[in-house]
Amino acid sequence: MEYFYLFRIALRLNRFLFTHAGVTKWWADKYKINEPYVERDINHLFQTNPKVFNDVGMVRGGWSKTGSPVWADISEHESFPLFSMNYIQIFGHSQQTKESFICKDGKLICLDCRKLFVLEDEKVNEYKDLAIVP
Repeated sequence: MEYFYLFRIALRLNRFLFTHAGVTKWWADKYKINEPYVERDINHLFQTNPKVFNDVGMVRGGWSKTGSPVWADISEHESFPLFSMNYIQIFGHSQQTKESFICKDGKLICLDCRKLFVLEDEKVNEYKDLAIVP
């Protein structure tokens, strides 16, 4: 626990919000995540009350309406209102069979599909250059 303070659950870069499993509106409302300060609020909550990240939605066998940014299922993002139209959420956690999953008018992007991606010029693109440079 000595280095626990180094861990971050959320990262915001311009209009992109990166988490492991995405932020649902229900979870953000429950823990009073302030939209303009989403990165700060989520990371602060993780440092001060990490147990709230154990929220697991019913879809994954838990008791919460939706999961936390560590446990949310992609179906929860599809079924419930979007957390924010101001951010494009990029996350994984819900393995896709072949392609990335994009929904809610491009505001939710699940990249857990065994491919590499790069964020360039405010766009998410599949990384094609697999050449290994020594």
